[in-house]
Formats: sequence, C-alpha cells, structure tokens
Amino acid sequence: MVSYLCTKAVPLSKEASKPNYHEWSYRDILCLPESECKQWFKVCEVELDMLKQHKSLQKRKNKLRGLATEKLIKVHDNPTSISNNKIAE
Repeated sequence: MVSYLCTKAVPLSKEASKPNYHEWSYRDILCLPESECKQWFKVCEVELDMLKQHKSLQKRKNKLRGLATEKLIKVHDNPTSISNNKIAE
C-alpha cells in the first residue's frame, strides 16, 4: 500500500516552493504571521501612494496638453496673431 501511494505522489518542484505573489489576495496576506502582515500592509500603502501620485501627475499632464491644444487652435484660427506677437516683441 505504501509503495502504491509513493508512486501516485506528486513530486515537489521548485515552483511549488516559490509562491506567486501576483496571484495573492487580501485573504492570503491575512493568513500570514502578524509581523509579515504588517510588512505587507506597509508595502501596499507605499504602492497605493505611488499610484495616487501617478494619477495626479497624469491629470496635470492632460491639463497642460489641453491648454497647449487650445493655444494651437487659437493660432490656427487666427494666424495673424503670431505675426502681431512677433512684431510687438
């Protein structure tokens, strides 16, 4: 019986010993020891702050692009304003 079970056993692989953190959920983190949970939560906070910062930078870039586009449209609609500005300078 033991030999039969040994032949049916699934061999351990290197991949099984290395968890895939990308597939983890919040519940998986909660199952860790308390010290590791705290570390994970700190890392999560840092990552969320970085995402918020990136999002606010994207909003600023889009706003600047919008302003630049508006200026281009004004210049396109009134090309004489360019020559008037150059003369005034």
